[in-house]
Parts: sequence; C-alpha cells; structure tokens
Amino acid sequence: MRPSASRASSRDARPRGSRHDGAAARARLIAGGMGMTGFGIVTAQPDPLADPMEPPHRLPMPSTLNTQAASPRAFFQVLKLNQLVTESLEKALAEQELTPAQYTGLSLIRYHQPITPAELSRKLGITAQSALCTVKTLEARGLIRRAAIPNNRRSIALFLTDEGRSAMGQADRLVLAAEQAFFARLKPKDF
Repeated sequence: MRPSASRASSRDARPRGSRHDGAAARARLIAGGMGMTGFGIVTAQPDPLADPMEPPHRLPMPSTLNTQAASPRAFFQVLKLNQLVTESLEKALAEQELTPAQYTGLSLIRYHQPITPAELSRKLGITAQSALCTVKTLEARGLIRRAAIPNNRRSIALFLTDEGRSAMGQADRLVLAAEQAFFARLKPKDF
C-alpha cells in the first residue's frame, strides 16, 4: 500500500466537521492573530487589521512565568484554551454567519491577494479539497470572487469582493471585541 493511501484512509476515518478538522489552522490563528504568541505572552493592543498569520508584536515575558519543563497536563491546558478560544470565536462570528475557518480564509485572501486556492490551502494547513469547500462557500455568499491571474491563463486567483471587505470589517470588530472580553477575564496570576 502506498504511504499516501494509508494517510488518506486514517483521515477519512474522522467524521467530517469534527473538532479535529483544521486544528493546526486554529492553533496558528490563536498564536498569530488572536493576541497570544506563546504561553503567557500577550501582545500589546491587537491591530484588527494586522495579518493574522504574521507574528504580532511581543511584550516581554513576565518575570513570574514558570519556565520549568511542561508537564503532560500543560498540553491538556493548551487544548482546553484552544477549545475556549474557538467557542468564543464561533459565538462572535455567528452574527456574520462565518466560521473561524472561513474568517481565517477571508483574512488570508485579504492580505495575500491575489492568492491561488493552492496557496490558501498551504497557508491554512489544510488539504486542497478542504480549502476548495471553503472557497466555494465564500464564493456562493458573494464574499470572494475567482479571476484569472494576468500573464498566467492557467491559474485562478481569489479576491475579496466589496461585500467581502464589508463583512471582514464587521467580523474584525466582532473578533476584537471577543478577544478583549476573553482576556479581560484573566487575572495577572494567570500569566
């Protein structure tokens, strides 16, 4: 059996829409665009227009941060944090009828247009098929459009539409409010 076939079969064993889909993309979203750059390192005022896939400005690490080797329990805590942030994002974006994955895709298209579906797939850390599903959904809603890349008739690029830019502006405000509410609950001892 080919190695790729065994990977595909294990991937197909997961139910579609499970919380494991896009876990790497969500982790990058949390680390890169949601105000956290690592354990206990919180960014300065988040820029809602900053590229969520670029590392934000880092503040110095607090002197009270425990730098001992992480225990297996630390992984559980990180997974729990991921779940809480994802739930917070889902609630915030529900008003715009966007999922966190769609919001991340729109953000990448906004900052990297023209971007091909293959590039989008790589930046999201998901399969080309999953990226295509996201593209089709966003295109059907009129948030993005596909167009030929000048001087390259075989490649198609993705662009935000005016409606997509408007939706992203509103979504950015919702995400920023959710982020501020999320971190407002934390106390200095939590860092």
